[in-house]
Amino acid sequence: MSNENTKYDKQEKKIEYITVFSVLMFFALFILFLLRGCDDSASIEMPVGKTTHLNMNSGTNVKSKSLEKKQQTFSKDEKRKVLKPEVLKNTKDEIEKLEIQKAVKLEADRVARLKLKKLEAQQAARAKQARLEKAQKAAKLEADRVARLKLKKLEARQAARAEQARLEKAQKVAKLEADRVARLKLKNLEAQQTTRVEEKRLKTDGIKVNSKTIKTEASEEAGIINDIQSQSISASPYILKGVYFQTSSSKLSNDKSRRQLDVIANTLKKYPSVKVILRGHTDNKGNDKINKILSEKRALSVKNALIQRGIAPERITAKGMSDTQPIETNDTEEGRALNRRVDIATI
Repeated sequence: MSNENTKYDKQEKKIEYITVFSVLMFFALFILFLLRGCDDSASIEMPVGKTTHLNMNSGTNVKSKSLEKKQQTFSKDEKRKVLKPEVLKNTKDEIEKLEIQKAVKLEADRVARLKLKKLEAQQAARAKQARLEKAQKAAKLEADRVARLKLKKLEARQAARAEQARLEKAQKVAKLEADRVARLKLKNLEAQQTTRVEEKRLKTDGIKVNSKTIKTEASEEAGIINDIQSQSISASPYILKGVYFQTSSSKLSNDKSRRQLDVIANTLKKYPSVKVILRGHTDNKGNDKINKILSEKRALSVKNALIQRGIAPERITAKGMSDTQPIETNDTEEGRALNRRVDIATI
């Protein structure tokens, strides 16, 4: 726009210069016209002077009359000749005036056309600028629309990902729940199998203490007393029969466990100076770190049960042995059930 305005300003100055030049030319032509008029008047009056001079030199009357007659005729002719240049002069002046007026009008028309062109150019420039602004606005609106569409697509993708993640999480939770239910069923099955194995073992073998068979709980207490008195329990620890645990559990849950702990607590009450160590064990399932922690929890579970039955805490030490001291094979479920145990020994 600034370049176009500069161009138009130069054109306006050029028009002004041309206008001034035209006016000056008009005045110059007018002055020239006046000067030419004076020269024509002088040239026309010269024959009259000559005629007068001839009349003065004439000697005879005839000649005077004829000359006078000629003078009159000549005067009329000269008068006509004088009138014609004046008419021509006036006509020429009119023509020159008309030509000057025409030239001025043409110049004015040309200037008007230039101004009109300038105005049209300015209007065209404004229209072009308006079109550019409109196009820019339309482009901006289109860019905004495209940006909104992209944002909607991005939000839709994010929502789809979130929904997919939610579904995957729900599936994972469902799978974990299914695994938990399966583990519970397996634990129940193992518990049932352990119970059947224990019942079968008790029916056939009785209760073994240091390779001795005790038929009843009363004889079991007597056996514990004998072991404590002979101090053979430290060499061959007494296994708490009936105190067994489910896989990955340290909870005491059945009546046999409670009865066994009652017998141990009563025995320890009769010998208050005796201190014992409880050692928890696991099967070989799981890694060593987890089994170590689990075996300690099982020993602590028995310790807490004895404390609840009146045994002083300082008399009991709890220790986890992990799966390092199995008493049965870990290749069968029955063997693994017997290895998940707690035994007791004197310190």
